[in-house]
Amino acid sequence: MPAVQEDEWVVAESYSLADMEGQGVSPKWLEGKWMDVAEDMALIPENNVRVIEEGGIVRVEVSVYLMECMRGFKPEAPRLVRTGVPEVAESMFHEGGAPWCASLD
Repeated sequence: MPAVQEDEWVVAESYSLADMEGQGVSPKWLEGKWMDVAEDMALIPENNVRVIEEGGIVRVEVSVYLMECMRGFKPEAPRLVRTGVPEVAESMFHEGGAPWCASLD
């Protein structure tokens, strides 16, 4: 996967630092949550998640690649379809027919 360019980041979450501290949530915890999501989507977390603190606001930005994975995510249970031997889980493909975000290119 190519390096994420500066124009390929989107805001996933944004909170005031004061509100976060009031809820007992740290920027590091929020970053860890999104790193786990990236890893679950078979992406390199450090290349697809960043946290920016400025002016009392904490912003989690994720790569467009991670956001595309999230948009294609279907939480329902996988359905198996008979394709011959062995069975193949249809759910490993999203509506566009492309494999889930485990692509290595």
